[in-house]
Amino acid sequence: MTKHQSNHCVHCGKSEEGDLEFGCCLECKVSKYCSKVCQKANWKEHRELCNAIGQLQEKATNNA
Repeated sequence: MTKHQSNHCVHCGKSEEGDLEFGCCLECKVSKYCSKVCQKANWKEHRELCNAIGQLQEKATNNA
């Protein structure tokens, strides 16, 4: 899986600055968050996307 190119928190839009590196969703490894608070607050919105990405990743792994 390639590293997500965005340098902004998906929820609040805060930018990564200097040596600060945001964490990503542990499930889909795509969406980046500046904090656990933002990740939790965004879960209801992110859930469908996360599940869809997970299914695509699983299909890709099975077809490899």
